[in-house]
Amino acid sequence: MKRILFPLAAVVLCTGHLWARQTGGSWTQGATTQSTATSPLWKERERDLALVQHIQRHLKDPADGLALAADRRDLRRVVSGAARAASRAAVPGTQVTEDDLLAQLGIIAELWNLRVNDRTAFAMMPRERLELVDRVQATLTKLAGQVKGVDRDRVVPSLQHELDVLRLYGQGRGEIPERGIEMALVIADAASTGRPATSSMGYPAPVPPGSGPTAPPAGYPTPPPPATPPAPPGAYPPPPPAPPSGPRPPSQLPPGYAAYAGTFTLTCLTERNRAGDAGDSAMMLRVADCWAREHSWPGWGGQTIEAIDWAIELAYLDRDCAEIDSALNRLRTLGPGAGFLPAEGAKLPELARAGEEHKAWLRSHGGCKQ
Repeated sequence: MKRILFPLAAVVLCTGHLWARQTGGSWTQGATTQSTATSPLWKERERDLALVQHIQRHLKDPADGLALAADRRDLRRVVSGAARAASRAAVPGTQVTEDDLLAQLGIIAELWNLRVNDRTAFAMMPRERLELVDRVQATLTKLAGQVKGVDRDRVVPSLQHELDVLRLYGQGRGEIPERGIEMALVIADAASTGRPATSSMGYPAPVPPGSGPTAPPAGYPTPPPPATPPAPPGAYPPPPPAPPSGPRPPSQLPPGYAAYAGTFTLTCLTERNRAGDAGDSAMMLRVADCWAREHSWPGWGGQTIEAIDWAIELAYLDRDCAEIDSALNRLRTLGPGAGFLPAEGAKLPELARAGEEHKAWLRSHGGCKQ
């Protein structure tokens, strides 16, 4: 699992004579200044990073689709304005503030939202939008040189990494092929109806590379070919229509997923959506408690761990060490004896280490909320 944290030593993104200081809300030539106040946009960019990294992990292994569906919903709310900020900053003589630079970095979430929610394949995205990645690269280099601070030092390398990832996808060399992305999104579509699919073994296993549907299930309309550029073979569909009332026939499910769970309820999903809306760690822990009681759903263990993972992430974004402790205590309360599957239980130590690293970093830099 990718984390948004990287070693401090990785933050060496620019050298030379480009140092700046904040003067009257604008950036000018001068000496490096330690920022004393964190812009709210820094937290937004960190939340963006957590979302897109969770989404990429779920695209590789969609499981029952519930976690991917929830993260897609959270990402849909992101309105970055990156293209407008980049155009404004390109005007000669324009004073560019720190927030202007941070707004441009919203292109990371903007492009992933275009891919997973608007269902636009990277190969079919407007060229001018993908070209913003290179322009924003210069922005990140400038920002890394201008401002130093404990809130910045751990996130800048992840921003750099995600720009590199987007550049590869734009060149058709992304880690996950478009076909695999679309297959995962089809599974998440089913999950977003509240009736996720399961395999005959109960909890679904990752679909092997190269398997799965070559086209979306029945009921998905074929998109009309655009005038320019021409649609490539296997062009991907728009978001599916609203689900029909009543149960859907098994023929509409991706291969390998036998039936919907008959006893699944929407309670935990509803709580997850509320916690995502609020960005609240304590609420996300209540989601974990909900799933820990929902043993009627075969994937309850994975959803419990996912909720605790988000609780740790959100507590870190709030710089709330006490809430990180609460999430770590919840991990210890559950423990290996909670009935997790072996693959799920193996994630517990990794999650505990990540939480301890978050907490240790904040405490060593005096960053814990009082």
